Amino acid sequence: MIPNLSKAELFWHRLTLASDILNYANKKRILRTESLLSKNTDLIEDDAIPIFRTYYAKLIWDIMSNYPSLKNVTLIALTDAETYKFDRSSSIDDREDSKRLGKLTHYSKLKRTRLLKHIYHVVWISYLLKDRAGGSIQGLLLLALFHDFGKNEEINNTHKSAEYRWHEEISANYARSVMKSTGDFTSEYIETICSILATHHKFPQNGVLLYDLLGEADGAARELEGSLF
Repeated sequence: MIPNLSKAELFWHRLTLASDILNYANKKRILRTESLLSKNTDLIEDDAIPIFRTYYAKLIWDIMSNYPSLKNVTLIALTDAETYKFDRSSSIDDREDSKRLGKLTHYSKLKRTRLLKHIYHVVWISYLLKDRAGGSIQGLLLLALFHDFGKNEEINNTHKSAEYRWHEEISANYARSVMKSTGDFTSEYIETICSILATHHKFPQNGVLLYDLLGEADGAARELEGSLF
């Protein structure tokens, strides 16, 4: 307790202190992100814990950061998710895309599920599938992280093109740009991940391990979210 302060003075002191701490934490987080985008990762210590404003971003980080090679892309993606308000609904506004996906089981329930929460569910379920994924677990987690980024309006606006029009394709385009920016992955690996992202609703359950596991995790997340209402 700080002595000789009235309740009002103490309240404003604590509020100012909390604001200063949050501003400092976010400034450090922004500096880390800028260092990633410039491929200068010297400021990112292995044990660094970023500050996130949203609960689900922190939960996603807790899973993804178990794998050092995924830390940089995860930090950039989660920073964008918080900046671009992924706490909004995980449904998409484009009527054509909504109609196309509306046939999927429990898709309509996503209209009441926040986008970042849904992404967390898919990341978490994917992590639970790590024994089946084996050496491909990091690829599965990347797919889970990026698979619905194209549903966000800002990401959609900046990564949509004549070639990339569905949310899966826009998610792939975004993932490609983030993965390239860190320098942590080969071009071949990036294209492997992005080819699955771009088609993950078009060719489900086709016997390819990562396609199947992503489809299973995404479907299980929708079942979970459907059961919550």
